[in-house]
Amino acid sequence: DLFVRGTDNQLYQKTMTGQSCGSVDWQPRGGYLTSAPAGVSYSPNAVTVWALGSNGKIWFSGLYNGSWHDWYEWWVPHTVFGGGLGVTGNGMVWMNQPGNITMYDNQEGRSYNLGYPCPFSVCYWRTGTLDIPSAATWGYPRFDVFIESAGDVYHKWRN
Repeated sequence: DLFVRGTDNQLYQKTMTGQSCGSVDWQPRGGYLTSAPAGVSYSPNAVTVWALGSNGKIWFSGLYNGSWHDWYEWWVPHTVFGGGLGVTGNGMVWMNQPGNITMYDNQEGRSYNLGYPCPFSVCYWRTGTLDIPSAATWGYPRFDVFIESAGDVYHKWRN
């Protein structure tokens, strides 16, 4: 599944069937997004999409049991700065103020302040400014966060 924010600010989904997604039309999935969507699949035939809503808070919707569900505001107290989220099966990350990252752990049901990403591993793979952290994981409790600052990519992790 591919998710994008449309020019009308709602979520659109394109599902790949077989080897191509060219024959499947973009499907509107509602909402009023103010950030790029971040999707994650926690199990086969189920996907959850997260994005910032018009009130600046984190909202989610998804496909479960064959039906697309309404949008709901996430119950976790949060402040999002910079306009985006990074999501994995273990949780999500966002900027809670300029240069400071919060991670929410799905298993523990709580947030952690990760601070500014320390330059444990610096990679020079692009230039520009990225104010939205990316998240990756290979299994719980490992959680990797990547963010770019002044052309350098910084990596911070939690075990």
